[in-house]
Amino acid sequence: MSVTYCEAQDVVNFLRLKDEDGQRLIIDDSNEHITKTEIEALILDTEAYIDDQTHHAWRSTSVADELYNCPFVRWGYHGYRYPLTAVLEKPIFLKHRNIRGPFVADTDKIEVWESSAYVDYVADKTEGRDDDWWCDYAQGILYFVSSYPTRYLNAVKMTYRYGHETTVPRDIKKACIMLVAMDILATEGYSVLVPQGGTPDYSFRDKISLWEAQTEKILKKRENFIFSFEA
Repeated sequence: MSVTYCEAQDVVNFLRLKDEDGQRLIIDDSNEHITKTEIEALILDTEAYIDDQTHHAWRSTSVADELYNCPFVRWGYHGYRYPLTAVLEKPIFLKHRNIRGPFVADTDKIEVWESSAYVDYVADKTEGRDDDWWCDYAQGILYFVSSYPTRYLNAVKMTYRYGHETTVPRDIKKACIMLVAMDILATEGYSVLVPQGGTPDYSFRDKISLWEAQTEKILKKRENFIFSFEA
């Protein structure tokens, strides 16, 4: 099991878990209360949560069949609804940044609804500023050049890869550790391993409240703004 944002031992150290001899626990799969594999499973779930909350990834990941509506504007007489043809290049703002490009047929897809079926522009159309479509991979913006989807709802279905950072920022690592620690504290059986002072219930509750506030602040700071158009 490969984790990226933090290691299982990072979580153990953060929680100050002890072994039977009262020494700092070195996590493996032999512990009767919690194993390295179980913590890594929590880390993987947390990495997906962080990616979803920030619309960004500090690891290589992918999405499949991500649906997008196409922008329309009301113009002309009687408030009729027409495709947005007032600009030469029509953008769709993807839900992630740092897209891994260029797109590769059969791996990445830009499926556009045409009449009665989706047509894959990666496989069947030409990428280029003077051709059918192009993508600002860094900002996560897809542009249609020669044509534009005529359907509004679920007009485009995207499959692509994103995230190619070489290092995980310290605050993202910290947020991942705290989120996993909260899962462990909230799980009966795991919490017996965690040192505490004062009344146990209040101690755990206070810790979780503090970590929630800190992680929320980190993820909010790291959040990429997602553009959208509505009719």
